[in-house]
Amino acid sequence: MNELTVASFSDYDISIYHGYPVISATACNGWYFGALSDSETGADLDAGGDGYVVAPDGSRADLLWQIGFGDLTQVLPPDTERWGVYAVWFPKPITTVEDLVFGFRFVLPDLQKIHLDLA
Repeated sequence: MNELTVASFSDYDISIYHGYPVISATACNGWYFGALSDSETGADLDAGGDGYVVAPDGSRADLLWQIGFGDLTQVLPPDTERWGVYAVWFPKPITTVEDLVFGFRFVLPDLQKIHLDLA
């Protein structure tokens, strides 16, 4: 995978995400994707992975992503540290940062709707 640039969100640092980078290239109107899977080695990123989304207000939700097409599904409900855990589908394998940006922006409208509905 291409080299990733990470952003710092120290104002919004939530302990369960400490040390897991937010990928600055995914920025979209204040929304970001953070990597929980090993983005440095690219291991199995062409099949799926774990990540999280950061909303403009700094709140976060975990993402379990797979390659293909399917419906966004809630895996776990919101709790005190995140607004839920969701299974999402990226439409193509993640082999570059551009693929990651594309996949994140593909699922972002659904995530934005969930976040708004929970507000």
